[in-house]
Amino acid sequence: MCGLFGMMRVRNWSHERCDRAAGALVMLGLLAEERGVDAAGLAMRGAVGRTASGTRRADITRFADVRVNGWRVVKTRGRFSTLDQGAIHSDLRRARVALGHTRWATQGGDKLVNASPLVIGPIVGCHNGDVAVSSLRELVDDQVRLAGSTDTEVLLAALGATDGTAAAVRSVLETVQGRVALTWVDHRQPHGLWLARGALSPLAVAGDGQGGLWWASNPQWLRRVEQHFGLGLSAPRMLREGSLLRVRGRDGDLDVQISPAFVPLVRLQDRRVAGIAAWRGFTRADRADDEARLRNKLVTAVRTSRWRSDPWPVFGAEDVDDWPMPGEPLVGDPDWDDFDWEVA
Repeated sequence: MCGLFGMMRVRNWSHERCDRAAGALVMLGLLAEERGVDAAGLAMRGAVGRTASGTRRADITRFADVRVNGWRVVKTRGRFSTLDQGAIHSDLRRARVALGHTRWATQGGDKLVNASPLVIGPIVGCHNGDVAVSSLRELVDDQVRLAGSTDTEVLLAALGATDGTAAAVRSVLETVQGRVALTWVDHRQPHGLWLARGALSPLAVAGDGQGGLWWASNPQWLRRVEQHFGLGLSAPRMLREGSLLRVRGRDGDLDVQISPAFVPLVRLQDRRVAGIAAWRGFTRADRADDEARLRNKLVTAVRTSRWRSDPWPVFGAEDVDDWPMPGEPLVGDPDWDDFDWEVA
């Protein structure tokens, strides 16, 4: 279990709004401590300064503060509150994209190299969940050198090994077994953002009407940020399981493309810990609403050590005919005035 939060904007904001946005991101990081205090970090696109040189790509994950390809990635062991907020404030203010993460270690130790956000190949990203890596390793380019020991690193490397199209990304997500929510940017598509929710791990989104998209693992965090900073956030919408969103800027507005839904795979152990790992800190109403919409399939181990897929979802509808159809909106009615919804 980990905490995801962040923001993407496509418009130039006033100095006052940039200050409020920076404060909101810090507040989200502090709220996200409820989902992890083993490590924390932020990746900010639009940072100024020299790119790291003479450093092998795999070693970038070892640094507590590094600049690469227009990004500044800052990480720390321990709580988000231990980050030097004064040292990152200026980059938070100018960031066009900010990816935040708090870690509750499940795979891999609490070393800095395992802290997110991670820079893996062309990907800068964060993951909330716990997934089996055996099948994912087969998708990773043999030339990619992994420095850490987390499932996140393998998962991001598998995404980086694709051609970056929605179909290729979806094919990777369909193979993932376990709890997963992801936020990432691909350097090959520098002006876009990807959001995905597989099995169980929650992810909520909200628009701000000013060319901005915000997200968090817990919708209540977005409500609290709105109450405190008055950013004009819409009511948070939970992404449904099987969601894949690609977000890009177009003419000063956000263009959100929803890929056809995929059916995520969940292990029995994931179901057993869902109350803690998925909905920690949720209000009763938010948890009940999310549980009612779950759509996943159970995979169980057999004696041959192979995996078989249960033909029915663990939660939700009894019949696969009730699963979302390709192109069906996955975040409720797409009636946000500041979004242009379109099926990829």
